[in-house]
Amino acid sequence: MHVSELAVGASNIVSPLCYTVLRLEPYTACPFGCVYCYSRWYMRGNSGGLHPRYGVVDAFRDLARRVRRRGLRPVPLRLATLVDPFPPGEHLYRITERLLSVALELEYPLVVNTKSVGYRSGGVARKLETLLDRGLAVLQVSLSTLDPSKARYSSP
Repeated sequence: MHVSELAVGASNIVSPLCYTVLRLEPYTACPFGCVYCYSRWYMRGNSGGLHPRYGVVDAFRDLARRVRRRGLRPVPLRLATLVDPFPPGEHLYRITERLLSVALELEYPLVVNTKSVGYRSGGVARKLETLLDRGLAVLQVSLSTLDPSKARYSSP
């Protein structure tokens, strides 16, 4: 198992807003490049652009199987912390969709963090919806705007 595929190394860089340091990063870069995002300087050395991280699927499958085999309660993994799991190339590479398939197959919980609308289409949407219906996922969607009137939230 490739543990480095699943955990953020011990450092002071991990965001205090993420309740777990266990994460799945399906790609090497984030297409959004938000000025406020800590991943921009965390991944500073990676200037090769967006590439799929195929090894993360097998690492996740290995971990989920080991947890299941040992009868342990799974700790939810965050999908993702440093990149968006639904970049424009997801429809070609399908790394995130494959991670969702493993989560469904092995009933492993995920926290899905995105600012993309890619979670709403095709097989990704169906798999994510099934995970949500089974209580195996939490979906966090970030919305950004420079318009203060749009940034206000009022509950119904």
